[in-house]
Amino acid sequence: MESVLKQLAEELAGKTVVGKVYDSERNLFKAFSIKGVPTVMIFRDGELKESFVGGGSKETLKRAIEKYAP
Repeated sequence: MESVLKQLAEELAGKTVVGKVYDSERNLFKAFSIKGVPTVMIFRDGELKESFVGGGSKETLKRAIEKYAP
């Protein structure tokens, strides 16, 4: 999953920000009710738009991100 996210970050640079939260960030896990890893969360203007647990193909993730890209 990490390599897919890195590729997407490079491809979508300037359009979106891709970040990673580590297991040690328990406060974020609690704040967003994250129960499984990996969890993908897509935000637009600070608002959670979509969330899903589990990995996905690069193409699937890119389509999900692009639905909310400017």
